[in-house]
Order: sequence, then structure tokens, then C-alpha cells
Amino acid sequence: MAHIPYPHNHERPPNSPALRHGSNTDLSLTDTARYILDPDDDFARPYIAVPGGRAFIWPLGTQGFRLEDAAEIGRHKYLGEIELDVDVTHKAETTIVLSGVFPGWTSVENMKALRAIFYADTPERGKILHLPGILPNLQYVVAERESFSHAQDERTMDIEYEFSVVKVGTGSRAPNVGPVQPDQGRKNAPRGRGTRQFRANSKANTLRKIAYAVFRNGARWTELYAVKKNAQWFDKRNIASHKAPDYRLPLGTVIYY
Repeated sequence: MAHIPYPHNHERPPNSPALRHGSNTDLSLTDTARYILDPDDDFARPYIAVPGGRAFIWPLGTQGFRLEDAAEIGRHKYLGEIELDVDVTHKAETTIVLSGVFPGWTSVENMKALRAIFYADTPERGKILHLPGILPNLQYVVAERESFSHAQDERTMDIEYEFSVVKVGTGSRAPNVGPVQPDQGRKNAPRGRGTRQFRANSKANTLRKIAYAVFRNGARWTELYAVKKNAQWFDKRNIASHKAPDYRLPLGTVIYY
């Protein structure tokens, strides 16, 4: 689930297992979609949260974003000679716009979870937004606008989104880690393990579908891919890792878990 409650306050943002590993602090070495293969392993994801309440954790790293600053000014023009007086009535208002794609089977779930945060009551100080690698401090924000779309000729289950907030304050400096995403990740299934077997059939013929069949959670396909024998099957066929979760397996293929 991307929409989870977790304990935190303004001074203590949530941490993920990445903080415990702490081996990769160079963001230049981090691929944008690395979370697909190594969830919560030295990889920070953005989130927006209601202090002390629920949070939405983006399934990937920050995709598209815009920072827009606008000052409110008063212009005074005079007839005759060209004269112009300008008074700044408000120094700046920062708008943060996030955009991208929620991929695959969990797209609708992510859309609903983000909408729930949008409609949640906003505390006096604002909701908390964390954009690791882009803004070093927590941002206190008010949700302004959201939109979701799926093109009529699009045959995948992906949903495009755009989500904008207005900054109302700045919090403490945050570590480049995000909240824990439960029930996902290789930490529960180290490479080399996997004594039980599942044979691909007409209803469960991808890692994602098999994960749903054996774990009741399709997002745990990473645990199947982490098993050495399963990974070797894909490697021998030169199947790229990002294609692994939805690659259609031949009927009868043995997957270990």
C-alpha cells in the first residue's frame, strides 16, 4: 500500500531502511527507477504527509517537477511622459508541481491514495512534502491542484498525474531517505533462497501475477526476482530487469519462492 499511517512529527521525519544501510550518498549514482529493483535500499523516494497521520509515498523517485516563484507587485503608470512605479506587495509565492506516471497494476491504488492526501484536512502549519535530492529541507505545503489521465488509445494500465502544492513554510533539513514501504523489498528474500516452487500457468504467467498468487501481493515480485535461480533464468535469456515483472513466462516455467 502506498497510503499508510506512520508516526512522525515536524521535528522527526520518518526514516526508511536506507538510513540503516547508508552506503550510497552520491545521488549521481542513483537511477531514477532504481526502486523497482532495490526498494528502500539506499534509495530515497518523495512523499507528502499529514503530520502525525497518513502519508503518500511515490512509487518511483521524483519524475517531472517544476518550481515556480511569483511575486505580487503593484504597477503605477502615469500619463504623459513614460513613467512606471512598481511596488512589491508580496515577495514570493512558491508553487511546486510534480508530474509523472503511476505504472502498472498499482496505478489506480496510487491515484486513490494521492487523492486521499489531497482531500485530507490541512493542519495550520501545512502538510509535509519531502523531495530528496531536490530540496534539502522539508517543505510545509497546501495542496492546490491535482489531475489524472489515461489516454483513450493507451493499452497499458499506466496513469499520468500532475500534482501541485503551494509552499507555506520550510522545515528542518531532512535526510535523503523516505518512509518505509511495507511488504516490499529484497530484505525479506535474500538471493539464494527459495525452496518452494510454482509453475507458470495460463492465469499466473508473470512474476507479478505469481507474486499475487503466492503472496497475495503483486508488488512482491521483487522477492521472486531476488531468488538466484529465478534471476539466472532471466539473465540467460537476456531479459532486461525492468521488463522482468511483466514478462510472459512459458507455461510450466518453474519459479522458486
